[in-house]
Amino acid sequence: MRYSALSVFLNGLCGNKGWGQAWRAPEPKPQYDVVIVGGGGHGLATAYYLARDFGIRNVAVLEKSYIGSGNVGRNTTIIRANYLLPGNNPFYQLSMRLWGGLEQDFNFNAMVSQRGIINLYHSDAQRDAYARRGNAMRLHGVDAELLDRAAVRAMLPYLNFDDARFPIQGGLIHRAGGTVRHDAVAWGYARAADARGVDIVQGCEVTGIRRGTDGVVELRDPKTGATSSQFVAVQAKTTAKARYASETDTSFDYLIDPRDLANWKQANLPVIIALHRLEDNSTFWKSISDHVPGEERRLRFDKVADRLMQSSVDAIANLMIDQASPGVWIPPLNSGEKAVLNMFRVVLPGEIFVAVPAYPNGRQASAVMAEKDDGRFDWSIRGNRFVSFHDPRGESTELLVEPDTVEAVNTGLVANTDDQDDQNDIAHLLRRCLERQFDNLLMFGRHQGRSLLMFRPEDICKPLDYSYRSATNPAKARVVAVKMRKDEEDRVAYVRHHAFYPKFERIGQHWFLVVEPTYFFTYDGFRWHQRAEALLSGKKRLEKNSAIWGQVLMWQHLLCKADEQESYDLFHEVTQRIPESLRFEAAPVIDLPVATPEVAWSRRGGSDALVDESDQWELPV
Repeated sequence: MRYSALSVFLNGLCGNKGWGQAWRAPEPKPQYDVVIVGGGGHGLATAYYLARDFGIRNVAVLEKSYIGSGNVGRNTTIIRANYLLPGNNPFYQLSMRLWGGLEQDFNFNAMVSQRGIINLYHSDAQRDAYARRGNAMRLHGVDAELLDRAAVRAMLPYLNFDDARFPIQGGLIHRAGGTVRHDAVAWGYARAADARGVDIVQGCEVTGIRRGTDGVVELRDPKTGATSSQFVAVQAKTTAKARYASETDTSFDYLIDPRDLANWKQANLPVIIALHRLEDNSTFWKSISDHVPGEERRLRFDKVADRLMQSSVDAIANLMIDQASPGVWIPPLNSGEKAVLNMFRVVLPGEIFVAVPAYPNGRQASAVMAEKDDGRFDWSIRGNRFVSFHDPRGESTELLVEPDTVEAVNTGLVANTDDQDDQNDIAHLLRRCLERQFDNLLMFGRHQGRSLLMFRPEDICKPLDYSYRSATNPAKARVVAVKMRKDEEDRVAYVRHHAFYPKFERIGQHWFLVVEPTYFFTYDGFRWHQRAEALLSGKKRLEKNSAIWGQVLMWQHLLCKADEQESYDLFHEVTQRIPESLRFEAAPVIDLPVATPEVAWSRRGGSDALVDESDQWELPV
């Protein structure tokens, strides 16, 4: 049923006897895609947005009491976004935008009243604190206005402005703030989530969570529940109808996958295999130490003796190891992950050209090159020496040197010395070569005194995608993204560029390019954005481990695979592209034993899935 003015009027005439249940009272299903523990504001909102925005409707919300019985039914009155901390302002500003259309969205009167909030100040110190808070709010696009005494009196004349202890000197007004009916918030979310297929299960207390996959089991006292610090590792497998190898009426063989036990190689915990068949709801267990002699990967299960039952507890307990025993180590429960280094080895040309410069410094030489149509800048002038990986004679750079002094020497004689001036020359030269080599895709910029390279848009305010191969699969990244203003849809708020800080380092006898991924913000694709720092801070807070991994792989593809591009001659025969002065070799992928939890990369953790980046970081131009 959908609530409306007409339905309220008609039910009022009938004594309000025609209303149905706001949400169902379903029986729990055997299996859900998502189970949410707790039917409060966070749990119900998560279920609702999962169903509405992501189409995930096989969801259960488990509440030990009734909906609205907890904090959401007592402490959800004031809604606001007048916070000082950088991470709070944009987060609650998003919530304010959600509050604005929430009642219409889930068709329930939550009495949302955005009449505004005024925080009064009574001293000069409070005024300064509220001025700082207001500036922080405006920096993140949140409305805020600092009122003086007269402005507050005009709006609220009934206040006591002459109180000797707390004289009202002014206030900070947040016009979008307001109040809601707290219990109706829970009821509205529950009704809307239920309408989209979510099961709201009340009176269902969650007393424990059992792991269904690999993990560590600890022995507990069955009467008191006290822990014993005795552990055993478990590998759990579930199959629907499959038969196992060499299966008979009394036994079957199970072949252990070596990958299943890789996480426990360095641990001295005993490991048991638990097999569950859905076809007949039977479960069997076996210690991996019971493998058939001579056949390391083969475990033989007896269908009677090895069935997992209550009587198996004692046998499993005998296998457990006391954590307090010397040398006992329990591995982390999460599996490992792959990592890629953000440093690529530079393959230097065999020769480097050295000459006496015709100009005392690089600034004057750059000015000469800037006046020429074919001027190139992949060279370095420091002190009384010109260095380049190309012969300056016969090029526009011939103007920068004394031609008779040009000499080609082995690159290692300059690049691999311990002389600090030589290393500075090579590092500067490598950066210049990098800029020239990728001039068609990247452009140079500066941020906080550091040089960076960012993707060059094809035109003003035009987005750009870059296709690459991420690990094993094709991928695409929006490397130049255009964000339009909310209030003026035909006006650009900012343009975001994928960028990186390049840094060349020598390790031993090799040079490496260290890539530090970041973002750069402009007004139109070329002009630096005045509020780039705030935009960058907002974007960085959304970063996760997987995002950083993807960016490094993208830059690796661009830098290390560029020399593998193919071209075609007049007769359509494949020829290798003429190599540039620099080539880069990617470092091998490293297998880490432990994965980094995604929550470690973001203060908001799992809530990032509900954050719309396009709305979150809008700033006025």
